[in-house]
Amino acid sequence: MLELEKHDMALVGLVVMGQNLILNMVGLGTRAAVFNRATEVTRRFMADRAGGGRVSPAGSFRQLIGRRDRPRRLWLIVKRLTRALKGSSISCGRCSSPETS
Repeated sequence: MLELEKHDMALVGLVVMGQNLILNMVGLGTRAAVFNRATEVTRRFMADRAGGGRVSPAGSFRQLIGRRDRPRRLWLIVKRLTRALKGSSISCGRCSSPETS
């Protein structure tokens, strides 16, 4: 099995704030893996803004987590955590929203 390069940080949510955060961190030398539930957003970000090879896209939330060394710290920049994790086997734990109440 191919061993993927491990990254310094992982980020979920590639809307404006997430994209700018990743670009700033990469500009400081950080290696980052990114994931967005809408795969088209990730594809566009990688094609248009994430040059330089220090950012790599993850095709799933599980793949994103696998690219982080332990301890696995993750930045979540999403409107609703329950939507970001919908369809995954990851629990949102203490989430509180109309969808989980």
